Amino acid sequence: MSWPVALLGTLAVELPLAVGLVPHGLRQRVLGVALLANLWTHPLVWLWLGAGGSWWAAEAGALVAESLAFLLVGGLSLPRAAWVATVANGATALLSCCW
Repeated sequence: MSWPVALLGTLAVELPLAVGLVPHGLRQRVLGVALLANLWTHPLVWLWLGAGGSWWAAEAGALVAESLAFLLVGGLSLPRAAWVATVANGATALLSCCW
């Protein structure tokens, strides 16, 4: 699979999940944060995996980076930021075995 197709698949799964897991008043902000965080982490994960890096390390790094983005820029509490990032990344991680 090409990187652009993988990125579009990731965005199609993660953005609606992230938006759906936050209160209505934060949805627009979280959408923007989720988009930018994925545009930053996805290429890094792709390059890491392409270089033979550990899948677990790549997913953990993306999870931490996206949790911090939701916390620091998205206006979410630490538990909510971690939950949103975990659900969104977990969904794409589960689906990646089928792509």
